[in-house]
Amino acid sequence: MLPLRLSGEIAERQTYLNGSRYYLIEGGGDEAADWAFTLALTLPKERGAPVSEGDCTLAHGQQSWFADIVGGELRETFDEALDAVVVAVALRLRRNQEHGGEIA
Repeated sequence: MLPLRLSGEIAERQTYLNGSRYYLIEGGGDEAADWAFTLALTLPKERGAPVSEGDCTLAHGQQSWFADIVGGELRETFDEALDAVVVAVALRLRRNQEHGGEIA
């Protein structure tokens, strides 16, 4: 089985009054693949705090897979060449059983 490669863009972002940041990322599969995803997550204000809020939807044709974020880690670095902060997030997802459809 080949790995699924997806790319996306930030469709929405917001910083809340408590300092946490919300992102909505949407994208799809490379080449002519019929894959789409939506990832909504809230990054904590405190450095080193776990990522624990959000959800993910992965769709292929008429099938969908829904998951909740149940944990994750966040790493932020400053890229001098880009003159920007780069955010790397590793997430743990759990399938949401309340939604129908499953991608095999």
